[in-house]
Amino acid sequence: IGGRAIEGVTLTQAATFRAQYQQLVDTLRSQTSAKIVAANLPDVTSIPFVTTVPRVVVNPATSQPILVNGQQVPLLGPNGPLPSGSYVLLSATSLMAQGHGIPTALGGRGTPLPDEVFLDPGEVNSIRDRVAQNNQAITQICGAAGIPVVDINGLLKETAGEGLVVGGVILTSRFLTGGVFSYDGVHPSDLGYAVVANEW
Repeated sequence: IGGRAIEGVTLTQAATFRAQYQQLVDTLRSQTSAKIVAANLPDVTSIPFVTTVPRVVVNPATSQPILVNGQQVPLLGPNGPLPSGSYVLLSATSLMAQGHGIPTALGGRGTPLPDEVFLDPGEVNSIRDRVAQNNQAITQICGAAGIPVVDINGLLKETAGEGLVVGGVILTSRFLTGGVFSYDGVHPSDLGYAVVANEW
């Protein structure tokens, strides 16, 4: 998983997705009598791999943002300080531990984080727009074919928001402690897979 949202490379074009999804549904309906159930796509900008690392310099001893003149200090990217709305990926942590992305005045190397380890606001918007477009295609295509759709996107949003209560325990998408995601911050834990299975 990398931090680049490139049309036709890391983002499937919406028209291509719609056409291939329609072909998949048509093929399944014509070649099987089995009941078909589909799922929509989750917004990957809300998984711990994307949401855990702050876009600002943090004091490792206190886990609190460092303030200079009362202001938080953004990490450095190729174009300067990372703007508000950027997301730093978990894959950036090893570079940050070496001082990359951290200004020299705060003990870092002053070298920027590479594009591959963060999403800028434009990329975040592109990803979210594409998820919405593709989910609309899934809803329309499956609706026309009488195929129910499991709202995995909604489930992830609920988990990332107020959390899910399962057996009296609140599960969240918080990295390592939320219970839903595994240590890679991308895939569900065993418990997370059980929650998804229950949703199906």
